Amino acid sequence: AADLPTNLSERLKILNQMPDERLINKAKKSIVSKDAVILAEAKQANIDILVTLDRKHFLTKRVEKFLNPAKIMIPKMLIKSEKT
Repeated sequence: AADLPTNLSERLKILNQMPDERLINKAKKSIVSKDAVILAEAKQANIDILVTLDRKHFLTKRVEKFLNPAKIMIPKMLIKSEKT
């Protein structure tokens, strides 16, 4: 696809939204409380990919199911996916 930006940073988007308490409470059923707001915000924003260094809490089946169809990746996974 020639019209896609070649630089990953050109494809990133910063969002400004307020947390939804009900969604945060739902997220707490899938992840530790301290990370629930991040997970809820990702869900609310309808993200395509959540990139995190927190493998322990985010790379789980419960989180994957909560964010479906979005993908959760560590930076290395994202870089590899960009090369293919």
